[in-house]
Amino acid sequence: MLRMKTIEMLTAGPFGLGSRWHETREVLGYVDTTDMEVTAYERNRSYTITHQKIGARIAAVFTFAPEKEGTRVDIEFT
Repeated sequence: MLRMKTIEMLTAGPFGLGSRWHETREVLGYVDTTDMEVTAYERNRSYTITHQKIGARIAAVFTFAPEKEGTRVDIEFT
């Protein structure tokens, strides 16, 4: 289970390419803190968030597609 604890924006303005924030979350009982950045952004279609952790680059790609009753959200982690 993932539980967001705090998010502190590091950049001003609307969400988009280059947006950065400091995030603290609890994952499986462990508290983790990191700085996140939007490294790819296509409005209303997709965005990619990346961060560095323990020497590894982690990316999460969020894609959005219209569905009958809303929006389908897919997330791919690498």
